[in-house]
Amino acid sequence: MKSSPTVNSLLSAASDPVRRQLRIASETARRHGVSAWLVGGAVRDLMLPRESHDLDLVVIGGWLPFASDLSNRLGGRLARWPRFLTAGFVSKEGWGFDVVRARSEVYACVAGLPRVRPGTLREDLFRRDFTVNAMALRLTGSGGALADPFGGERDLGRRRLRILHDHSFVDDPGRIFRGIYMASRLGLHFEARTSKAAADAVAAGTLAQLSRQRLRAGLELVLTDPVTAASSIETLVDFGVDCVLHPALAWGDATRRRLRRLAGGLVEVPIPRRWLVSLLVLTWDLKPSEHRDVLRRLGFGEHLVKQLVAAREAAHRVSRRLETLDSAYERFTVGESLDPVARALAACCGKAPVRSFLDSEWQTLQAKRLQLRGQDLVQLGFAPGPLIGRGLEATLRARMDGRISGSEEAAYATRWLQARDQD
Repeated sequence: MKSSPTVNSLLSAASDPVRRQLRIASETARRHGVSAWLVGGAVRDLMLPRESHDLDLVVIGGWLPFASDLSNRLGGRLARWPRFLTAGFVSKEGWGFDVVRARSEVYACVAGLPRVRPGTLREDLFRRDFTVNAMALRLTGSGGALADPFGGERDLGRRRLRILHDHSFVDDPGRIFRGIYMASRLGLHFEARTSKAAADAVAAGTLAQLSRQRLRAGLELVLTDPVTAASSIETLVDFGVDCVLHPALAWGDATRRRLRRLAGGLVEVPIPRRWLVSLLVLTWDLKPSEHRDVLRRLGFGEHLVKQLVAAREAAHRVSRRLETLDSAYERFTVGESLDPVARALAACCGKAPVRSFLDSEWQTLQAKRLQLRGQDLVQLGFAPGPLIGRGLEATLRARMDGRISGSEEAAYATRWLQARDQD
């Protein structure tokens, strides 16, 4: 019979900072006379193995003095939530710690906040989302073996996600998004009963009970990584989550192709906004009014709604503009007029000529941006004013159209401005 892994055997694959911080946690627990366990995703990640920057600890005993002392020793500022028997901090080395008094939970209503009370380690593990997250490693006492009352190690070995009880998604529909995120990032799959429970919960309207903020946070979680966005959206559709956003949403081969193209085209987009591009890809075929409905359903502020609507409209419009332009300079100005979100959207959802332009010619034209600046022309003796701006525009046009090279920018602008001075 296979023996359960121990703290030492699992930590052998962990980084030095993780081992050091858990050693301090163990020493602090012994000093306070409490039982401390490393739980949840950190244990799962040690088994995979992969690096985890979130270290969750469950404590039986004086959890708050322990948490306060540990945060002092690791150089973090402790935040406390006594109602939920929880405290947390970020250590000076960048690891996030959640310290929880072992507890049990009761959900009074669908998608509501739980009522908590002190409990046993088993009760604390039972309140979690999936069996692979319901394991614990004891950091104090003798042995240090794995606590795995619900078969998480076996499920992890089989690469499957399994809920702990049939009402898991009803208690907290947000677990559906967390499961999809874990499946796509860790190469796991929903086992049949869990998959059916998720679809049944969505069909029963549980996601409608989530606040706009929690629904938006769930989508952000599963759409942030463009590499896994396609598989995540496919699972969302399997569970019926797309209909929660809008009944007109349709997932098909076209959306799959767009998302595959998107994976490598987000370099210019700020990381916090990348998931929004995936969302815009998903809603690309909706009517403008339907698109606005989705954005408002997710609780976006009006300023952001206007930005996203404008990006979508610009990406739709760019096809028509490019079809009428022969000048490289004019095509460059079209690409330049798009903000990074609109440009990424057009590159994966636009018509073939647009995609071809953004994938190839646009890259070439970007390399021809002027090195010459207005201050350079002032230093050459030209008076500041609107004429310098016009001279720079004329030089850029000549550069884009291939009439001059980069080394000829100053000479061309000088000739152009001198000719206007003589007029």
